Amino acid sequence: MRNKRHVRCAVSTIRLGMCIPSLHTTYSSAVSTIVAWRLGLRMATAYPGVAIDADSVRSAELMHRNELEIGWAIIGLGRSGTTSLAAWLDSHPNLELLSDPEDHFREGSFDYLFRRSHLEHLIRRDELPSAARAGSAGPVRGRRTPLVGIKEPNLLRSSRGRQIMAEMKRTKVLIIFKNWVDWLKSAALFIRPTPCFPRNLARIGEEGNDCSFAFDEAHLFEKVRDLEQKGVARERIKVVHLDTLRAEGPAALRRLGAFLGAGNRSTGSSGSSAGAMPQEGEVAEDEVEFWEELCGLPTELARRLERRRSEALRGCDELLRRSGEPIPESVLRPVPIQQEACQRM
Repeated sequence: MRNKRHVRCAVSTIRLGMCIPSLHTTYSSAVSTIVAWRLGLRMATAYPGVAIDADSVRSAELMHRNELEIGWAIIGLGRSGTTSLAAWLDSHPNLELLSDPEDHFREGSFDYLFRRSHLEHLIRRDELPSAARAGSAGPVRGRRTPLVGIKEPNLLRSSRGRQIMAEMKRTKVLIIFKNWVDWLKSAALFIRPTPCFPRNLARIGEEGNDCSFAFDEAHLFEKVRDLEQKGVARERIKVVHLDTLRAEGPAALRRLGAFLGAGNRSTGSSGSSAGAMPQEGEVAEDEVEFWEELCGLPTELARRLERRRSEALRGCDELLRRSGEPIPESVLRPVPIQQEACQRM
């Protein structure tokens, strides 16, 4: 009896939960009644001395994340124009970006579901925006339903994230990258609390160097190949370059819309009336100092960064070619890093 009283006292302060299969049943009882019955049955077996208040039982329908009606996703490369691209696509009349309204990086879709360290497979259906629920109401007559998309660079960065994209069979993948030197500056100065500067970046791995920086985050070819090996069909992936999008303006937006299924690339009526690609995201405070140090870097350290760039650009021309995208000069014939840095001063 002493043990039973102890169990009752403990359970009275604990919330219990269980998952049960979809309730496709011929019973006419309410779902909550069936859930309460199944919970009571299981608890009677495991803890026969514990009583459950049937009125306290609540049920919610869960869905797997691959059921999400997400038509497109910007999954990288971080610090390469993903925020600007997200804002631009959101301006398209047939595209809609899901994000946290308070997030100025235009991320945070589904309460930051895709950024959590323990990424859930199951999501409460009633907590999703109606536009992202499988089986949600169809379009209003005479009005095209926008294709819903998200922006989450972590999905490209990690193997786990790339596996999630493989599970989301209906989602098309957009990957943007930019001039490697500009990416290096943006990514290195974004590090908190202490940004990394060129001299320390070139000496990564040496004793006494406190700079922690992952150069391989920009190795696109390897990450795209891993996406394909995990099951993402090649025709679902489009790699674009920031220089091209800025140079082409609305024509590039129409081309992206056509790839995503939001309009015909040959007609303006299905495209967007938006202008040039916006410039969003944070501008680093230490840019001038970064370019000055990079411009004056000793020759050997500059060579180390050149090798880093060569590793990152390997295969990028092929990715753009597969995607039907122009290949800019910064990929085909990049300017020497120090020369480019000195021109930015």
